[in-house]
Amino acid sequence: MRYLNKDLWYTEQHTALRDSMLEFQLFATFWKKWKAIIKKEFVGNIKQPSWQHLKNRYSATKKRELRLAKPIKKKSIKKQAKQLEMAL
Repeated sequence: MRYLNKDLWYTEQHTALRDSMLEFQLFATFWKKWKAIIKKEFVGNIKQPSWQHLKNRYSATKKRELRLAKPIKKKSIKKQAKQLEMAL
């Protein structure tokens, strides 16, 4: 709520109802500002965050850039046929 009210001394009550109402207000504010981006990049486009991105402490801009980058195809290793036993 400090973001919405621009009040540096705001303290939260930490009750379930109050917290959920504040979260909804934040969501509504962000939705107004970035509705197109949210719909395009996140809704129906679930991707797990990389532990490496968290470890390297990338900025939000860098994480978004990496998220939107085309995935690199890994080289597939051909499966080898199993070795058969010979009856003696």
